Amino acid sequence: MSLLCRRCLVSGLVQGVGYRVFVQDAAIREKVSGYVRNLVDGRVETVLSGTIESVERVEQALQLGPAGSRVDRVDVTDHAVEAFGEVFEIRATTRRTGE
Repeated sequence: MSLLCRRCLVSGLVQGVGYRVFVQDAAIREKVSGYVRNLVDGRVETVLSGTIESVERVEQALQLGPAGSRVDRVDVTDHAVEAFGEVFEIRATTRRTGE
């Protein structure tokens, strides 16, 4: 089983619309670990770790978002594999822009 870890930066109307909970639900459903958090510049950052197939399914969900959201762009980069265990958490907003 090959594992994949990716960092995704999501732009658009993605804060204040339930986007982080939507991402957490998708990740838990697909058994993907990692985290999601708001960035101060209005984007949402998520790090996804799991099987290639599971991570790709969550990435597809990122493009859709919940009702009331608008996803303009998702920038995806490979990320060093981290040990998140089996947890996918919503983290506090970070003060940095994520880049």
